[in-house]
Amino acid sequence: VVNHPPNKPTNPDPADGITGVSTNPTLSVHVSDPDGNAMDVYFYGRQQGIGSFNLIGSTHDASNDSDASIVWSGLNYLTTYEWYAVANDSQLENTSDIWSFTTTSPPKPPTPPTPSLPEPDVLINFIGPHEWNITHWVISPETLICFDLDVAEKAGITEIYYKIDNGTWMRYTGCFSLSPGMHYIYYYGVDESGFHSNTACIVVEVKGMIAPTTTCIFNPPQPDGNNGWYRSQVTVTLTATDPEGDEFTIYYKVDNDEWNTYTQPFLVYDGMHTVSYYAIDEYGNHEETKTKEIKIDIYAPEISINRPSNALYIFDREIIPLAEGKTVIIGKITIDATIEDTATSGIDNVFLYMDDGLKKTFDGNIEYTLDETLFGLHTMKIVAYDVAGNEAKNEMDIIIYNINLRG
Repeated sequence: VVNHPPNKPTNPDPADGITGVSTNPTLSVHVSDPDGNAMDVYFYGRQQGIGSFNLIGSTHDASNDSDASIVWSGLNYLTTYEWYAVANDSQLENTSDIWSFTTTSPPKPPTPPTPSLPEPDVLINFIGPHEWNITHWVISPETLICFDLDVAEKAGITEIYYKIDNGTWMRYTGCFSLSPGMHYIYYYGVDESGFHSNTACIVVEVKGMIAPTTTCIFNPPQPDGNNGWYRSQVTVTLTATDPEGDEFTIYYKVDNDEWNTYTQPFLVYDGMHTVSYYAIDEYGNHEETKTKEIKIDIYAPEISINRPSNALYIFDREIIPLAEGKTVIIGKITIDATIEDTATSGIDNVFLYMDDGLKKTFDGNIEYTLDETLFGLHTMKIVAYDVAGNEAKNEMDIIIYNINLRG
C-alpha cells in the first residue's frame, strides 16, 4: 500500500496579516490526509525577521480533516510574529505557508480617581467690595480674593493651583488682588495622592466702585465786595480726585443751562448764580451733584438828579431854564434824585452832601428840602452804594441865595 504525505495545513487562525491579536493567542490550522491517517501537528514561530523559527508546541493524533491548535503565550504588545505548521502522519509530513500577525496595544492604565472641588461660592471668598452681576463677580481693585483652604481640606483637597487669564499656574499661598479689567481665574485642586481635580473657572470684573470727589474753587477765593457779593467776574475751577485712580469726567452747568464737559476754568459774570457740578468715573460711579452759590454785582448804581436842573429857581419854583452848568436858586429848594441799581444787589445807602457836610442818609430815592442860610457857589454831592459795595457819585455846582430866619 502506498502512503501519501498529508496535505499542506491551511486556514490559519489568526489569519495572515491580521492586527490586534492577543499576546496569548491560540494558533489553529486545518489538517487533512489523503490516506485518512491521523497526524501529529507541530507549530513553529518567531518574532518577524529575528532569529530562526522555534517549536512553539504540538498536538498529536489529529484526525483527518480536522483543526489542530495550541496556545502561544507571553508575546509582546505591538509586535509582529511569523509562524507555520507541519502535519506528520508518522511517515511523511507537509509544511504550511508562513503566516504573520501583529499583537494588540497594551491596555490603558486605570483612570485615577478625580477629586471634586467645592462649589465656588463656598470655596472662594472676597474681602472688600464685591457683588454678583448675573454672570460674574464685580469687585474693586482693593478687594482680596481668597480660597478657603479649610473648606478645600474637608473635600479632600490639600493644595490649590490657579492662574489669571493666560498667565502661569501658581500654587495658592494667600489672598490676592487684581488689576482693573475683566479677568478669568482658573483653578484646580490636588489631593494627598497627587490626583488633580477638573479645572474650574470664575469670571471677575475689577472696577472702581467709589465715585470721584469734585472740589469747586472761586477766584477771587473770597468775595471782594460787601455782604457776600463779588464786585468782579469770578473764575471757577473744578478739580476732582478718584480714590481708586480711575479715569473720570467732570460736568458742570450754571443755573439752568445745559450740562457741559469741564475742560478748563470758566468765568461767571454779573448776577446771582448757582454753579452745579459732579464727576463720573470710567465705570459709571456717579458723584452726587453739588452746588455752590455765587453773587456778582460789578455795576455801580446810577444817580439821576431831577431837581434842581440847569435853571433859575425862586422859592422852590423853576422860573426859566439856564445854560448848561448853570443853576441859580433864590430861597429854599427841593432836591429830587432817582437812585437806581441796574445790576443785582440793590441799593444799600444814599448820602446827600452840601459841600462836604452830610445832610441826610437815604435808602433809595432822594427827596429833600434844602432851606438853610447859604450864599454863593456851593457843591451838592450825592453818593450811593449798592449792597455789594459798588459806589456811584454825582455832584453839581449851584449858586444859592437863601436866608433861613427860623434856623
